Amino acid sequence: MENLTRAYQLDEQGVLVGETMVQEDPMEPGVYLLPPGCVLLAPPAVDADTQVVRYRDGAWDVHDRPSSSEPTTAPVEADVSTPRAVSAIVPTQANQPKAGEHEIALIVDGQWAVVADWRGTAYWLPNDDTAGPAATEHRITELGQTPPDGALFSPPPAPLRVSSTSLADAQAVQIATLRSAWQSATECPVNFTTAAGHADGFACDAASVAKLDAMLAAYAQSGTWPPNLWLNASGMPVTPFTFADMQALARAVADRATPDYEALLLKIGQVMAAATTDEVQAIGL
Repeated sequence: MENLTRAYQLDEQGVLVGETMVQEDPMEPGVYLLPPGCVLLAPPAVDADTQVVRYRDGAWDVHDRPSSSEPTTAPVEADVSTPRAVSAIVPTQANQPKAGEHEIALIVDGQWAVVADWRGTAYWLPNDDTAGPAATEHRITELGQTPPDGALFSPPPAPLRVSSTSLADAQAVQIATLRSAWQSATECPVNFTTAAGHADGFACDAASVAKLDAMLAAYAQSGTWPPNLWLNASGMPVTPFTFADMQALARAVADRATPDYEALLLKIGQVMAAATTDEVQAIGL
């Protein structure tokens, strides 16, 4: 499970109004997923009846509350005599919700929330005018971002510019495009959580799956995995990672939803039956 620590909630003026719990980012150890208006630096102890603390420029300031008998025409600090209500259900590792594939559970406004987590994932757009090696790579860096519909997870092949009479060439290019799109979809990383509670994405391309199967076969008799780590889809180590984790990852890879191969073949059949290059180029997955 991710580590939890205390954070301090501020209002729009930086005045302390409450506390919440936040969790460590599983992809960046030592970095915590802070909701807006929260800081990790603990405020100094003050007399709540006569003083107020305010966070500004990376530090806490202590201010005296104005006396109710003193007239004033200047703005005063926000009223913090009553802290913002905090839910009685304190988020803990025990009540953390289960995150699915490409999701992560984090604490938002003092409560658990499950949000999309595709960070580190690269994708390409199928209609990119600069297809092939020069195609534009897009990479997701923020929580909550997801690949657009129809995104490819490997660069699209460069389209072949054909004349109106080159139907056979157009069909060959479109079949290659369909196969590439189908292959990219089958290699989309699978989300997996280890027995130690670390959720991450793991590569599902043929080479990665073959390595996993080979290591499982090599250490099946001992039932141990001496390195005690595995690489995620971004090539970063995940540890601890036991032999049981390897077996569970293999099951997750085998059980993941993959594109229908029959649908690919049907599309290829439509390409071969098309009578013009325009009809050929209009066929997609």
